[in-house]
Amino acid sequence: MSALTLAPVSPKAAELLHALYAEALAQAEPAPGTALLPPTGALKASSACDGTYLSAYCATSFRNSITLFQNHARERQAKWAGEEVRYDTDGRRWERAICGVINDFGDLVEVPR
Repeated sequence: MSALTLAPVSPKAAELLHALYAEALAQAEPAPGTALLPPTGALKASSACDGTYLSAYCATSFRNSITLFQNHARERQAKWAGEEVRYDTDGRRWERAICGVINDFGDLVEVPR
């Protein structure tokens, strides 16, 4: 368990916060049989546009990649689609589809499918 430094609080509040922190760490343990993927590392990005689609591609030297596409048709400009591909430590390929939109702050955010 990592150390937790708290702002000055009463001893009772500190005890409660430490208990909550320990419980949260325990809940974060993966379930038996769960496959954990290694971190992606630094992603190197590139992009291209063919007039209809804008594509963004990010990859690492470890074969992990994220590819996103945006259709430039007026009614679809806020929607992005793509896929994430990662490899686990045994060399097995894992992939998932990604859907995203631009929020009110100009950030691309993932939305559930």
